[in-house]
Amino acid sequence: MPLRPPSTQHRPLAAHFLAMLVALHAIPPAHAKQTNTFERWVKVPTLAVKSFAILPPFGTTLGTIAPPATAVHYLTETLGFLAAEFVIKNVVTTSSGVTAVYARQLVHGLEVVNADVNINIKYERPDRGDWRAFAATDLAALSDAGSTTGKSPADVFKTLASFVGAPTPTTVNVTVPASTGITSSDWRAEITSENATAPVPVQYQYVLYGNNLKLAYSLQLKQKLHWYSGHVNVQSGEIEAVNDWAAAARYPVVPVGDDKGPIVVVDSAAVVLTNALP
Repeated sequence: MPLRPPSTQHRPLAAHFLAMLVALHAIPPAHAKQTNTFERWVKVPTLAVKSFAILPPFGTTLGTIAPPATAVHYLTETLGFLAAEFVIKNVVTTSSGVTAVYARQLVHGLEVVNADVNINIKYERPDRGDWRAFAATDLAALSDAGSTTGKSPADVFKTLASFVGAPTPTTVNVTVPASTGITSSDWRAEITSENATAPVPVQYQYVLYGNNLKLAYSLQLKQKLHWYSGHVNVQSGEIEAVNDWAAAARYPVVPVGDDKGPIVVVDSAAVVLTNALP
């Protein structure tokens, strides 16, 4: 029995079906590509990083002039002091960008212990300063330490020891280094005694009282529980000023830097007080 020839009426349907299969076969790779791209974006994101630099305000040259030099220029050029009439004692930079420069008055080359000027420097410009702490008396009429006779360093040491309640010292050895100059501003000495746990430095300084200056010996007396800064009048031997820097004080210290840790209470009587003196 002969075979019937295939019908041609189903050929368009078969071709359409074949086209659909080809289309469906092409869809999954595209979908997989989108999925993989999305997964890579989620799992390994690219962080947005923008570099920046902190710039000084417009019109300034921050960092080209040191704050002490700015303070010196302010004192000499603006306030009219001579360079020989002051000395820069300390410079403190704060987190606000202000640098505090402390200058102390000099008279006949000697420091006036309580005549300090604080000049705040910001963006290399003096922001605020109180220069009125400098003595305004007739400095030319003051006696120089080299031309003044009075109490000896040993005498004033005994006076200071008695004032702070220490026992009367049995030995007071005064040593003047060979390198000490002949002028009063260069004169230095050291005192050793059983009442002091370290050599006592002695030098001349002025103490400001109103518009008057009093010439005094400056002594730093360190004991086990105290650290005294005393000023004794050269001529009269009277106590002019005494500060106890409290060598036995306990104070909290907040650690900073790479080795951070808990707050530590420091017993300063058991450590070296490198920053205790003025």
